Amino acid sequence: MDFGQAIEALKQGNKIIRNTVWNEFDVQKVQMRIAMIWPEDNSPFTHPFLVIEKWKMDETETLEYRIPWCPLNTDIYANDWEIVE
Repeated sequence: MDFGQAIEALKQGNKIIRNTVWNEFDVQKVQMRIAMIWPEDNSPFTHPFLVIEKWKMDETETLEYRIPWCPLNTDIYANDWEIVE
């Protein structure tokens, strides 16, 4: 799907991906998932924001970290977005 469709999927609470190898020197397969976070009631944030989550894809899927994310032009023009179940 394209990025516009991916954003709509995020608004519905889904997570989206573009499969990648995070580091060319690291042979472990990882999956970078994009999620939309809604602020909690007492949060200084007033609007939802995007985060990128690094998941290690081993015997069990393990969330390694989550950081704020802003898409690059290559992400915006990509047509290879997928919804994660």
